[in-house]
Amino acid sequence: MIDPLDDVRAFVSAALLTPVPRDHRESVQAVTRRRWAVAVTLVIGTVTNAWVSEPLHVGRA
Repeated sequence: MIDPLDDVRAFVSAALLTPVPRDHRESVQAVTRRRWAVAVTLVIGTVTNAWVSEPLHVGRA
């Protein structure tokens, strides 16, 4: 019998928990630049989401 919960656990583990080996051909500066780009994108997305959903929290929607 196929257990869907095992499939979900395997997917989550592979997608979120298992680290991907770093490509050592890439320079440290490139990795740092990518990390900054991800951080800035995360902050912009968080601020945008908070700004858009603010009316829902104060009852104006």
